[in-house]
Amino acid sequence: MAGLPAPLLAELRAHGTLRAAPFHPPDDVVGLIDTFAASPQWLWGRSYTRDNKSYTSVTTEAQYGMRCTIVQLLRLIGAPLPPDATDRYAITAQTNDRLLAHLKTYCATYHPHWDAASNTYWVSKAAL
Repeated sequence: MAGLPAPLLAELRAHGTLRAAPFHPPDDVVGLIDTFAASPQWLWGRSYTRDNKSYTSVTTEAQYGMRCTIVQLLRLIGAPLPPDATDRYAITAQTNDRLLAHLKTYCATYHPHWDAASNTYWVSKAAL
C-alpha cells in the first residue's frame, strides 16, 4: 500500500478489506457449474416477478444459460471448443450434456490450475 495518500489509505482500512492475495478462480472448474446453478443470482430457468406479474423462464433459456456457462469455462481454461459449441440453433439438453462431458474429460486429463503469476489457467505438464 506504499505510495497511497494517507486519507485514501485510512478510508480503505475503514471500509475495505485488505487481502493477502488477489481473488482468483478455483482450480475445480467443473464444480463452478453446480455452484453457479445453485446460486440465487442464476437467472436461467427461474421464476421471477416484474410489474406485479409472475414469469417463469422457459427451458430453452435455462439450456442457453448453461451452454453459455460451459462454453465460457472451456474458453477460460483454454480447452479446444467442439465445432458446434457455439451453434445458437443447437441448444438442447443433450448438446449441453455433451459439452459438459467434454469439459469434464478435459479437466480430468489436463488438470487445469490457476497460475497467479501469469493470471491464467495452466494445464499439468505431466498430461502433455
